[in-house]
Amino acid sequence: KGVVRNFMGLVYAAPAGEYDYFAIADQDDIWHSDKISLTLSRMHQLESNDDQRSLLVHTNVTLIDSNGRQLHPDLWQYAGLHPQILDADIHFLAMCNCVLGCTCMMNRRAVDDALPFPPHVAMHDAWLGLQTCRHGTIGYVAQPTMDYRQHDDNQFGAKAYHFSLLDRLLSLGQLWQRDRRSYQAARGIAFRSMAGFIWHKMRYFYILHIEKRQRKIPL
Repeated sequence: KGVVRNFMGLVYAAPAGEYDYFAIADQDDIWHSDKISLTLSRMHQLESNDDQRSLLVHTNVTLIDSNGRQLHPDLWQYAGLHPQILDADIHFLAMCNCVLGCTCMMNRRAVDDALPFPPHVAMHDAWLGLQTCRHGTIGYVAQPTMDYRQHDDNQFGAKAYHFSLLDRLLSLGQLWQRDRRSYQAARGIAFRSMAGFIWHKMRYFYILHIEKRQRKIPL
């Protein structure tokens, strides 16, 4: 069935009204002992503002290889992800998804707002993030709460963020294909045209530049 349909089937199998929260787990990742307590604490903080809207909490992870050896202690730093910017704007999140499904906890409303998944959805976590951003609020925990296992054959794995201009020029073709997929997945939700996609991408990089100059986020 694939990961998206498997997730949707599990949610539909859960008795309606019996569960307040859903947490996603991958069978080969390693949860830290405080994963649920940290995530649930952040969820309660969001609920104190509005417990009737869609709410989703995701966390950072430590990256490990298939044998359990640490590749990087901080996925967000490794991949150049900034959830404090991305989570607050659906246009930014649609361009650069930072919501890793296996870290997520959602309330029932967030799951209901995201279902059913359209046929074109490639990954459930990106869709859950978009729909929660659209209908409610996304929160995050910056502390890694699990070890995320990176296999050579991962369907969608972590990619290092390249800072140099040369790296970016050499990978223009790959970046364009990625942007096209992002645009098509969020068309009608976050973007009306490719011109709008490009405008919001320029806006994102401008805000990122300002935040880094003011040292609000790591360089």
